[in-house]
Amino acid sequence: MKKFIRLTLVLLGVGLPGALVSSAETFTQRIGKNEIYLLVNYWTSDDQTISDATLPYPEPTSTTADIHLDFDDDVFWGFGYIYNFNPNLAVRAEMTFGWPDYKMDWSTVSGSGEAYVNSGKINLDYSFGRGRLRPFISAGIGYLYMDTGIPSGPPEFWLIWDYWWGYTLVATQSTFSETYFTYNAAAGVSWDINERTVMKLSFAGNWMDAKHDTWTTTETTLSLGWRF
Repeated sequence: MKKFIRLTLVLLGVGLPGALVSSAETFTQRIGKNEIYLLVNYWTSDDQTISDATLPYPEPTSTTADIHLDFDDDVFWGFGYIYNFNPNLAVRAEMTFGWPDYKMDWSTVSGSGEAYVNSGKINLDYSFGRGRLRPFISAGIGYLYMDTGIPSGPPEFWLIWDYWWGYTLVATQSTFSETYFTYNAAAGVSWDINERTVMKLSFAGNWMDAKHDTWTTTETTLSLGWRF
């Protein structure tokens, strides 16, 4: 988190004075313009539960119980695309990826691991004003896919043919994973560094209808984009 805050302050500190001095300049020629951008965000999450997970413990029998996950905060990365309908209204599509660590409780067993999280969203963004430095709000829907990495069954073995090595034995193993429908809302500030370069800082909340209750995650995002 400290590294994320330091990077944000440095980037804003370098460019903010120039943006304020030149705020009278407007870039209203956004109609029909596209943007692509890269992002980094600081991700936090409520605890989450996977219901009725059956694991081979204690061997040789098995037990079915809920898996309770306590996620650590993590830094995600991603990319996105924006289409500007006019100087104030735009549609945005975005994907992010991360590998947060977690602590796990299942039946009488406790442990830790690393999950894989991939999320995607489609939002409508509305910016206020027409200066270079402008606040905006956003709302939309999407998905979140989470793979805990916890095995959900025995390994499976496949014999495949390889041109160079001949027959090769490959092992795969299924894991406990979930895909959620999400809805989100965000607010932030956008800075047009010039007519082609855009930087944004925003805070977003994401909500998912899980089996036990509503799962909430938050993101503080810094992005850098290019308009064409």
